[in-house]
Amino acid sequence: TNDPAFLRKLTFSDECVFHLNGRVNKHNVYFWSADNPKVRFTNPGQTPSVTVWTCISFNGIVATDISTHTMNVERYCAILREKVIPFFK
Repeated sequence: TNDPAFLRKLTFSDECVFHLNGRVNKHNVYFWSADNPKVRFTNPGQTPSVTVWTCISFNGIVATDISTHTMNVERYCAILREKVIPFFK
């Protein structure tokens, strides 16, 4: 883009689930090996967890939400409406 302020306009958000029993979410973890590492993961079932969602921009943290609920469309829209949009007004 030719906009000199382009990087100042970018905003990113993501969430992560932290399981309180120490289990690590491995859906974004890759194991590289010349041979098949035969890595297996077991699912211990539903465990207590905390979801942390954060939005950042060029100027730093815009908003953070910590909840025991899973992120879904309704929660995401509510966070945008209540925390993110007011930040940019």
